Amino acid sequence: MILVFTGLGALLSVLGLLAWRYATPLGNPVHVGIPPPPPPPMDDGKIGYIYIIDGYTYIDGPHWFPATVWFLVVGTAIAFMTAALLIRTGWRLVHAAPGEPGERWPIVAALSAFGGLFGLAVSIAGRAAQPRIYSVVQSEPRDPQNPYPDSNLIHYDMGPTWVMFTGVGVAAGLIVGSMLLLANLRAAHTDGGAQESTS
Repeated sequence: MILVFTGLGALLSVLGLLAWRYATPLGNPVHVGIPPPPPPPMDDGKIGYIYIIDGYTYIDGPHWFPATVWFLVVGTAIAFMTAALLIRTGWRLVHAAPGEPGERWPIVAALSAFGGLFGLAVSIAGRAAQPRIYSVVQSEPRDPQNPYPDSNLIHYDMGPTWVMFTGVGVAAGLIVGSMLLLANLRAAHTDGGAQESTS
């Protein structure tokens, strides 16, 4: 039970990190200023000068650290605690006996629910801590050979994240649960708790 939920938690953590990095709506960019060029020499009759700054270009995407640590550590820890709670309340994984197909589905439901809640939590985390890109101001005149350089930022707009991320989490739980069914495993409940079965 612990290995199943912890493994699913690690998988969802990686998926959640990628979703946060590439699909969560971006926050306002962090502008990295550039110093102005040195002033031109003053000529007789001139009282000042002006620089025209226009536009910006992406130079980096959202930083992987510490987001990587947060997703992997917190996600795996939550999955571990969930499995420990299920074991504490008497749930364990056992091989299904012949003629008991209906008793195998609670583990699929539990994993799907866990995946859906995890995906919803990722969407909430994305709203609370939006990934932010870093930009640098482009001064004029621009390079005539490449006046509008392409951004190196990879990002996808996947619609409402609370729907998309929750759906992906449910799907991940269904896949893992289906693999357990194919392995002829089911969730069994005992009175007073039980240790995890490794058979």
